[in-house]
Amino acid sequence: MAEMKMQPASQILSSANKAFSPQGREKISPGDKESDFMNGPALFIDDKKVSQKQAEGSKSAFYISAGHDANHMHYKEISGGDTLDEDYGKLRGIYAIAGYRGANYIKQIEARLFVEGYFKRYDALITYDGAAGGQPFTCEQKAVVQRFGVKLGAYRTFSERTELLYYLDIGQRIWYRGENEIIQGVLCYAERYRWVYFGLGGGINYNLLAKLSVGLDIEGMAAVDSKMRADLYEGGTFVLKGVGGWEFKLPIKYHFLKHISFDLTPYSTWWNITRSDPVLISGTYYYEPDSHTHIEGLLVGLTCSF
Repeated sequence: MAEMKMQPASQILSSANKAFSPQGREKISPGDKESDFMNGPALFIDDKKVSQKQAEGSKSAFYISAGHDANHMHYKEISGGDTLDEDYGKLRGIYAIAGYRGANYIKQIEARLFVEGYFKRYDALITYDGAAGGQPFTCEQKAVVQRFGVKLGAYRTFSERTELLYYLDIGQRIWYRGENEIIQGVLCYAERYRWVYFGLGGGINYNLLAKLSVGLDIEGMAAVDSKMRADLYEGGTFVLKGVGGWEFKLPIKYHFLKHISFDLTPYSTWWNITRSDPVLISGTYYYEPDSHTHIEGLLVGLTCSF
């Protein structure tokens, strides 16, 4: 929430699940059991199949994932060691992923390439706990969060059971905070937080069983073109500084059919914002204070490869 100079404006109020396809190996010995991240049960192969697989490489695979996103978001604005206001509550929504995993092994990077697009949206009425007119004020207000982008990366199988991957992520996050409305006799105003981010991430996936895999994915993100628009009086736009974040995911996949898996992905996302420069609105200077956001959630859905 934007702040007055020396006084918070909050007192006025304000994928991835990643599908995995069977991949060719640099070296496969006769009789080895071949790991199959996408299609479930491991296969036994003979000399002829080994030679053919080494020559042709792995099959390419398209995949799509979709499902439900349930999470709890906690946003806090701070000044020094004091909390100015908070937004917190449970949100629900959807996510969708579409990707392609290439088959050709690239010697220069000792891996194969993949590309993946993703989208997620969740919303709900959540609690605002802050101040209005210099007095404590609590209400329920609308929150809508959207996030979408594209990942370009590489993956490599290191053993029968283990696959490593790394990627560059380019995306955008938008948070619609509140609405222009009157709540409990207080005139509230809407805010929109928006930024483009660049992420660098990596992960590991491990086949516990023929049909069951678990993984770990970690991504660091840094934002550019970070802004917050506040509909306070005639409105103002704040340039946000030092926006960055982290995301941790634990993808779990169970292949109940050859080309379809049931996915569970617990995740945690963190964002930090550094105080903005003052903006003049209706003759008074306001600023956006330091803030922290953390979101803990669970993705539940299906992945289909073809």
